[in-house]
Amino acid sequence: MARMYTQADGQAFEQAEQEAAARGYILDKHNGELVIEWYELNPTVAVNAASVRQAIDQMREKALLHWKSQAQMNYEAAIKSSGLSQQHLDVLGQWLHSRKLIDAGDEGYSNRVQFINYMRGRDWTYDNLDRGIQYIQGTSKIALNWLPTPSQRSNPRAHAVTSEADYNFNPPGTFNQAYTGRPSHSSNPAYNGRAAREQRLAEERRLGRSASDAALQRDHEMTEAYWQRETAKAVAEGRTHSERAQIAKAANQAPGGAAKQAKAAQAEAARLRRARELVRS
Repeated sequence: MARMYTQADGQAFEQAEQEAAARGYILDKHNGELVIEWYELNPTVAVNAASVRQAIDQMREKALLHWKSQAQMNYEAAIKSSGLSQQHLDVLGQWLHSRKLIDAGDEGYSNRVQFINYMRGRDWTYDNLDRGIQYIQGTSKIALNWLPTPSQRSNPRAHAVTSEADYNFNPPGTFNQAYTGRPSHSSNPAYNGRAAREQRLAEERRLGRSASDAALQRDHEMTEAYWQRETAKAVAEGRTHSERAQIAKAANQAPGGAAKQAKAAQAEAARLRRARELVRS
């Protein structure tokens, strides 16, 4: 039978969770349900602010709860202390993107904090933000985080393949007649990929499908096989036959394809794993 909670219990939950939020605890459905689940598994523990804090701390040690990173907390503190509006933050985000600076995850939070601090007392213009790059790089102990640059071609004269002749190292008719060194494999179908390509095209013609259709079908089959393996791995996480059957049932009842079934199985396996952790605590 599910445990019944009073209004006073609700106030205790709210008080303790608000205190934890100041330390990075995220007030979301996932965390709230786990706190309730902790009390369901510990029915003799009275609900009060102290026991809620105990539940949160125990589950934090087991990495079961969602918490903000230190970088995210630093960013939120910088916004609060600077009094910036959403318009300022939008300008910053657009500028970071235009300058190839990372604006996601902890690296993005770190970049934002540095520019927010630099822009205190300055007009929010792209020129001022641009000047901030040199200033931060010259004075800050924390490096800016840049997006990776696309790899350059090793041969700037390289070009896209347009014909079968492009697979040969030399154009037709220009091969040297005298053998003076090691043989080139560029014209050997076994080495330059031509044999495998011709075999693939022959198979596609036999099946009556275009190259693009066949490629899409192969991608689909590989993707389905991957998610089926993920489902099997999730089912195998069950410690008992009953748990494995429960995970498999969750997958089979999930609407959609193999990906949604795998995610349903993973979620059920995670729920059972959390329940086991809570019982041991």
